[in-house]
Amino acid sequence: MTAALAVSRQVNPVIVRHALDASFSILVRIFRNPPPELIPKLLTLAIRLSSIGRGDISHILIRFSTDLCFALRGQRDCLSLFWQGMVKTDSNQQIDVTERVFALCLAEFKKQTSPSHDLPVSVYLSYFDNFERQKPPRAQLQSIKSQLMKADHQLISRTLLASLFLERQLSTCKLELEEGNPEKAEAALLDLDADHVNLKDEPFRLSWLGYAQWVGGKTVEAEQSYRDGVLAAERTCARDILCEALFQLERFLSWTGRPLESEGVRGRRLQALQRAGSIVSIDAGDSGTPSSSRNAHGGPSIVKIYIASGASGENWRPGAFSELTGGPWALLKPGDNPAGRDGAHAVGGGDQLLKASSSVNPA
Repeated sequence: MTAALAVSRQVNPVIVRHALDASFSILVRIFRNPPPELIPKLLTLAIRLSSIGRGDISHILIRFSTDLCFALRGQRDCLSLFWQGMVKTDSNQQIDVTERVFALCLAEFKKQTSPSHDLPVSVYLSYFDNFERQKPPRAQLQSIKSQLMKADHQLISRTLLASLFLERQLSTCKLELEEGNPEKAEAALLDLDADHVNLKDEPFRLSWLGYAQWVGGKTVEAEQSYRDGVLAAERTCARDILCEALFQLERFLSWTGRPLESEGVRGRRLQALQRAGSIVSIDAGDSGTPSSSRNAHGGPSIVKIYIASGASGENWRPGAFSELTGGPWALLKPGDNPAGRDGAHAVGGGDQLLKASSSVNPA
């Protein structure tokens, strides 16, 4: 997720809006010829921003999308009306409404495409990540199994299919852990052929494998899985994934009574963050202003938002591994769960969304 952001965590809308101009200008080209997944992608970005404590940026993103639609497509265009409805949505209902929007988009894409098309699967994975992942493991497993039954395994993207299989095995692992069966949880992840796991998903699989082994009393095997997860993260060349894998190893060592080794891993993680240079890692709760976060003229720099750690290390909230903060078996402190979903309704009615999503037909 990349955005121009006031690193000092300014709340003045004018200052923040100015900082976002460089990144948001990209949306002008996108809105001129919107892809079919425009709505799900932008809503996913808004959810991510809110989850790291930047609801102000999330609101600006939706407001900017509305203004841009008005300017490019007119106030009566279905996309303009949709974004206007999102702006008017009460913040307490934002999660409920967004989930309903995703469901309507999925239904429309499935209606307009064949089972071999990648679009519904790609949007479903975003839907799963944003909403299904917050539900109990059994519900997650039922959802992913249903999607696998509908997908054409021979024709859809290998990358998407691998992600579906991984989510199925992870859901199985979590369900077995919840029911007190760590050996079955471990087997669920070992049954997944590592050669068929996406490069950036492998550290995630190994982190869960390490946890299942640790719960089952296999401390040596668990440590090896966590360390393998760090190696797998290094192969991705993605600093945020590496930092998250290091954090998992760091916490494992701390919880198994090895504070000095844990501190060494923490130092390595912080070094990885420092190597970011002008790409600054923003912590969910850190209000400090890094000296490297401002340009030569004293203004805010363009930053890439990672869910990272402050100096104390207490505010770390992993991104790809955020599930580990949510369950009763988690190594980490419980994360914030979305508000309840009772009484959800679609913005402006389902018909308006269907018009918006169908106005950009998938290829």
